[in-house]
Amino acid sequence: MAKRRSNNEGSIYPDEKGRIRVQITAPDGSRPSKRFDNPDDAVTWKNSMLDSINKNKYVAPSKITLGEYIY
Repeated sequence: MAKRRSNNEGSIYPDEKGRIRVQITAPDGSRPSKRFDNPDDAVTWKNSMLDSINKNKYVAPSKITLGEYIY
């Protein structure tokens, strides 16, 4: 029987192009993801993202421009 993951642990799975895809759930409800060729790199990225979320250092990507931010 497969091991069941707990909530907010992230997902690692192969995608349709044969690469490794990683998804996590961010505090704002978004699902950032990234693709990797090497599974070790995927696990490292997932762990670093989850660590930054747990330490409250995660900054969600924004589409605001520098000019709008300064204004």
